[in-house]
Amino acid sequence: MIVIATNELERRYVAAALRAFARRGYFGTTMNHIAEEAGVSQPRISQVFDGKLSAYLAANEVALDAVIAAFEQCPPAETFDPAAVGQGFVTLLRSDPDKIRLVLHSVSAGTGDPAIGAAARQSLGILSEMLVNRYHATPDQARDFLARGLFSIILIAAGLPTEEATPALRAVARVTPGVDPA
Repeated sequence: MIVIATNELERRYVAAALRAFARRGYFGTTMNHIAEEAGVSQPRISQVFDGKLSAYLAANEVALDAVIAAFEQCPPAETFDPAAVGQGFVTLLRSDPDKIRLVLHSVSAGTGDPAIGAAARQSLGILSEMLVNRYHATPDQARDFLARGLFSIILIAAGLPTEEATPALRAVARVTPGVDPA
């Protein structure tokens, strides 16, 4: 069951789940971690979510909605302009990296859980449809755009660039959207 937050308290618990999963991933997060993030007891969290998967899918839905809204900040275009389309994503990446980290966790955790895999594939499908149909990207352009976005997420999730990064990695980070060069 996916929890649809209908009141402020439920939205707070979903936000706590999002933070917990973004920091620890699906397999490293427990219901106790979510409860700690929310400042409540684990039994209270269990009254809202049927289990960890339910909490994860609710948090994933919020993250996906934020990514879609970020892309929709760019009006539809006749020709694909990756810089314009990506600006909302870069803004979200900088302002609320937990939502972006959760997207990355969904892609990786999807190999270990069928429901998360289905949610990750659905997310990639929605974003691909937006790129091709709303922004008129070719399939190759959409693939390259999504690959660059995922690479940006990976760099940020890994805490890069840092001083110990190789010169080549620092150079790659400098030309990667959303990553602040060190």
